[in-house]
Order: sequence, then structure tokens, then C-alpha cells
Amino acid sequence: LTRIELFSTRFLYEPAKYPESKSAVRHFESVFGAERDNRDFCSFGFEPNPAHRARHLELQSVYRRMKWMYQPIFAGVSDVRGNITFYHMHDSGSMEFGFNSLRTWNQRGMQGEAEVVPVIRLADFLEEIRDRRIPRPFGTYDRPKVVMKMDAEGMEYIILRDLVTSGA
Repeated sequence: LTRIELFSTRFLYEPAKYPESKSAVRHFESVFGAERDNRDFCSFGFEPNPAHRARHLELQSVYRRMKWMYQPIFAGVSDVRGNITFYHMHDSGSMEFGFNSLRTWNQRGMQGEAEVVPVIRLADFLEEIRDRRIPRPFGTYDRPKVVMKMDAEGMEYIILRDLVTSGA
């Protein structure tokens, strides 16, 4: 029974690496158990920031060798499909955590540099994956479980409204 997830993949697959993230680790343990077989999961991660592409591809390669299913999708999510302007805030060095859809001032008093990135409608994506075949589990699950963790760079409310009104 493969779970189709959208959240911080590493909290699920490698919780020991995040001892300070007690609430996320505790939540995943309550849903999936502390002892779990990571081959039972399929995780999707949306990443609009091109600066993070190489890291996601590296994780995908490492996880694939372990038979863990992780699919990075290099786009943002929204309530529409198309393109949107994001801004590089050039904060936190190469990590660039401030890359978002809001043009604001960074810590050094500079406005962000614009970059147009693709976005997909999350409701459409969820509809597309809804009927995927669920293979036999490796672990001890009795039914599929779905969890979604969303960090949509300030667009959470418009996406949630679209998910509710679309029935996704």
C-alpha cells in the first residue's frame, strides 16, 4: 500500500537527521509508526527554486538506490497552471530560503531579483495521481495513508481555497 505524500520528504525518510524538528517527527511517527519500511512510501516534492534542483536530483538518486520513491517536481504550486514571478532574496548563502512570490526586502536592504518559474494547479495534480495503482506493501499497513505538508511560499490560502472548492 504505497502512500502518496507531498511534504518534507526527509522528515519521513530520515527523521533521525532532524532531532530539533520534534513536532514534525512526532507527527509522522503517529501517522506511519516509528518503525516503518520506507519502500512503502512515494513522496513528491515541488521545488520552484532552480538553486535547489541539483540537491533534489542528488536525493532522488540516493533514495532510488535504497528503493525509496521520491519524485521532485521542478515547479511551484498554485490555484492555476502557468508561470509566476518569484524573487531571489540571496539570503542564507546558497540555500536561498527566501525565494518566494512576494517582492520584499532582504536582510541587507536589497529587493529580490525576479525569475519567472512554472507553477501547476495542485488540485489538478492531486486529481491526476488519485487513481494510481497501489502495490503490495513491504511493511504492516492495512490501508493507504496520505499526508500533505505544504509550504507554498505565501500562497497557501489561495491553494487551500482551490482544493476545498474543487473537491480535490
